[in-house]
Amino acid sequence: MVWVAALIGGLCGLQDVRAEGYEVRSVEGRVVNGIYVVDSTIHIGLSEDMRNALNNGVALTFLVEVEIHAPRRYLWDALIVRSTRRLTLEYHALTGGYVVNNESTHTRRSFPTLDEALQELGELRDMAVSEERYLPAGAPCTGRLRVSLDVESLPAPLRPIAYLSPEWHLRSDWRRWTVER
Repeated sequence: MVWVAALIGGLCGLQDVRAEGYEVRSVEGRVVNGIYVVDSTIHIGLSEDMRNALNNGVALTFLVEVEIHAPRRYLWDALIVRSTRRLTLEYHALTGGYVVNNESTHTRRSFPTLDEALQELGELRDMAVSEERYLPAGAPCTGRLRVSLDVESLPAPLRPIAYLSPEWHLRSDWRRWTVER
């Protein structure tokens, strides 16, 4: 009976760690020049193991996933658009600073501290999601966004640890908003 309580406590602890790591705090969408774009504020918290790996040369790649769904009367909502942005955080040993690489826009920015780099990672502006013409006219759509660590981008020896450890396998909850054209 004691082992059941320990198992349940461990699973509850796993859920708590997962919820603390990343949080999508706000999402807003709008149309700019015929393109539906999203602005978002995300909190990204790194575990001590992640910080140690980063400071020892392991790049951390984060996936920002955006989906837009159109409601259907009798079935689950239809997926209209799915878009993913890859953001990589690296430690630059020569300068002692951090580099944020946005693979979608092909931009790299350097920061003297980890906190500044994490703040940059969490401030997404003008993320292109879809052309406006692909969104249903007159129908209210729902968007959702989440962020997660891309475990597959980690070096091979680190992946098993990342898959099994709750400190590495982190993902935010979906944050929903109403898509207006």
